[in-house]
Amino acid sequence: MYRGSLLENAEHRRLILEAVRAGVSPRQAFLKLGYHRNSFANWVLALRRGKYPDGTPVTAETLERIAEFMEQMAQAMAEGEQRLVEIINDAAGRKNEKTGLVDWQPAKFLLTHGPYRERWYMHQPQEIDVRVHGVEAEFREVRNLTESELVEGLDDPDWAQALLPRVVTEG
Repeated sequence: MYRGSLLENAEHRRLILEAVRAGVSPRQAFLKLGYHRNSFANWVLALRRGKYPDGTPVTAETLERIAEFMEQMAQAMAEGEQRLVEIINDAAGRKNEKTGLVDWQPAKFLLTHGPYRERWYMHQPQEIDVRVHGVEAEFREVRNLTESELVEGLDDPDWAQALLPRVVTEG
């Protein structure tokens, strides 16, 4: 498919928005209709940068159409989220038919994943030690090198040759 096909296909846009309202991620909705897996991300990048990832500029008209569709997408996502929260809220007050007890799990989910998360989610900090003897000092040293210095330090001339044009054009 070519880049503009979704913008020109109102039925596909409708189907994507419908899927997103139902809880499907935008990327999955694009995939379901046969669009490339990166289409959604490429549109987001196009809006931010004014060009596609390959550097092709995006026309003002196309940017406007993408922006309009993305606004519709944001609205569909909000509607889908609201629907799911309503379902969980409804379930939170129901009694379990087998036990006769009120089901507390949907309420717990909302407390630990919703706007109250900071107060109710059980944060369990993890400490990870990534130090390896002798590597820290070397890493600090390498981190301060320029790309040209890094290329010069390569033992393999093929790698240096492959990276050199990139460093020259960027530097």
